[in-house]
Amino acid sequence: MDSTLPLLIVFVAAALQGFCGFGYSLLAMPLLLLMMPPGTAVPMLCVTGIGLNVVLLILTRKHLDLRGLAPLAIAGVLFTPVGVWLIREVPAGSAKTAIGIGVAVMSTAMLLKLRAGLRKTPAGLLAAGAVSGLLNGFATFSGPPVVLLLAASGEGRDGIRSCLAAYFLLLGLIGALSYSAMGVLTPEALPSTILALPFTVLGAAAGALLARRSDGEVFRRLSLVIMAMLGLLTAMA
Repeated sequence: MDSTLPLLIVFVAAALQGFCGFGYSLLAMPLLLLMMPPGTAVPMLCVTGIGLNVVLLILTRKHLDLRGLAPLAIAGVLFTPVGVWLIREVPAGSAKTAIGIGVAVMSTAMLLKLRAGLRKTPAGLLAAGAVSGLLNGFATFSGPPVVLLLAASGEGRDGIRSCLAAYFLLLGLIGALSYSAMGVLTPEALPSTILALPFTVLGAAAGALLARRSDGEVFRRLSLVIMAMLGLLTAMA
């Protein structure tokens, strides 16, 4: 396997997140799972995602408005270690299938804008945060429940991108600490993770720059279709 291929994958996936505000793990995870076990791919994307979201938060900080989002953040933080425990305990083959199905389902839900019953209430925020945190620890794709909730509440694209960057950064830090504490993030995985980090940062910056010049709805929909197909491919592989 060409060692440059994972670097290209994280660059393209980071550019997608820089453009749309989400999609890094949804796109990168199914592809990386074709090359490495979940226990390696998940912490790799978590750590590189920290650098990605630092860049995006800096670039979108003027649109940041976190008022009322404390229940979301608290639930996300509390449920992330549960997801990390699952990725440690679930057999690699089962985890790979579950992640693939999860990618396909979440991508389809976002493509179809399935927001029925989603409200920016304390209960809605807690529920979205709990699901998001669990998915964050298990597979690093914490975005779909939060994206759907914020979109259903009428948030603008720039506001959503900024809130997501802050939220993903928080969950990424908690995830990295949890992976390390539970022995999922091993010293052996660090070299490839460190090598991928600059490609992630560059991809995020490129995607954010492109987002300023396009509304990107066609690109967003095409990306979600591709992610759903990749998820199914991963589940069946």
